[in-house]
Amino acid sequence: MLYRIQTLYLLISFFIYSISLNLLINQNNIKYYIIFKNISTIFIIICTILSIVSIFLFKYRKIQIIINKLNIILNIINFFLFLLFLDNISYNNFFFSAKMEFFFMLLSLSCNILLYIANIAITRDIEIVDSINRIR
Repeated sequence: MLYRIQTLYLLISFFIYSISLNLLINQNNIKYYIIFKNISTIFIIICTILSIVSIFLFKYRKIQIIINKLNIILNIINFFLFLLFLDNISYNNFFFSAKMEFFFMLLSLSCNILLYIANIAITRDIEIVDSINRIR
């Protein structure tokens, strides 16, 4: 059942993760800490993979909810790591802190909202299936 609404939410979050990964990798003109770039890139790659895995586990709804919750937690950790390293970066390069901080915060927040809405839709599906099983 790939035609459910939560699949659309997960697909949009996958595209947002891939956009943020592309932006993070292609930051050649901005000098910032290599450690931050590697850690943040790893977190975004893991979140992207978890979104794809969650899309293909549509038959296992409870596992899909757990994967989405893990994805939200990793995204929040990445967000706070970004803010932690950004304090050190902002003194060196004002352009990065002014424009990219807001953009990454917006991408992170939108992914978390989409994953949360997908979890709500998945739990509704579980409740509908359980109610149908009770009627039988």
